[in-house]
Amino acid sequence: LSHLSIHTGDEIENLFHSVRKMESDILDSSNNLAIAMWNSQHDSMTQLYNKRYLAECKKEYESLNAVGIVYFDVDNLKKMNDICGHEGGDDVIKKTADFVRKYQTKQGAGFRMGGDEFMLLLGNVTEQEMAERVKQMKADPQTKLTPPESKVQCRIAIGYAFQKGNIHLDSLITEADQNMYLDKQSHR
Repeated sequence: LSHLSIHTGDEIENLFHSVRKMESDILDSSNNLAIAMWNSQHDSMTQLYNKRYLAECKKEYESLNAVGIVYFDVDNLKKMNDICGHEGGDDVIKKTADFVRKYQTKQGAGFRMGGDEFMLLLGNVTEQEMAERVKQMKADPQTKLTPPESKVQCRIAIGYAFQKGNIHLDSLITEADQNMYLDKQSHR
């Protein structure tokens, strides 16, 4: 309707303008709703999915044949924020999000769980594929998030868990998180 024009000078013209305004309002509302939906499912800093979205898609992943979870945590983020400021900390968080995206698959999704914790959920993978993927991640030089000369050394700690059949996502996340802490402690 925005391309049409009616100039009759009567009620028809008034009605046309009212309908055109209504169309514009509907389009604006639809666009605002799409933005709100996207924002409700994504972390604003990293653009990865958030915990809320994980809860929404939990049943979908639990219905798969096999699921692998990789859990990530940034070592020394608080120290980075304290010494180098939150801008330095934000940079480290964004680099971690890029790392998660790098290993995301079509049957997977990356999440920022909060603060400096991230998760990669991979569907329909084998245990061997998971082990190889995590081995590749741990060997990736991008796990070191700061250069050697930085005042604070930040790295990504990685842990994973795999389950085939009868998937229980919460227990799988807990296992991956515990394995991540083992990795974190092995580098101290």
